[in-house]
Amino acid sequence: SILNEEIAPTLERLRGEKSHYMKWSSNNSEIERLERFCTAHSFKQAELSVLRVHNEKSEISQEIESIKNKLEDVFTKVKNTKNEFETISKEKEERSGANFKKCSKKEELLSKE
Repeated sequence: SILNEEIAPTLERLRGEKSHYMKWSSNNSEIERLERFCTAHSFKQAELSVLRVHNEKSEISQEIESIKNKLEDVFTKVKNTKNEFETISKEKEERSGANFKKCSKKEELLSKE
């Protein structure tokens, strides 16, 4: 009877406390597991973000290089066109100078006659 009056309630209370502790311990382990999962997910997202930015940087670098090459081509074409223009202008001046001299000589000859 002492067993039923004193020890049984204490045993029930201890079983209840044990049950609550086991539930708390299980919940705590689950929280730690989920925190590790969230950390791993955040790390993976950051890793993917870094990879995406690196790829974008590579693409932009290639575009810049392509634009530089096109710009060099345009400058080369402008320089070549300028040189052609100067050559043609010189030839035109030489021809018109030669024509002028011929005409001047003909005028002298005709005026002497």
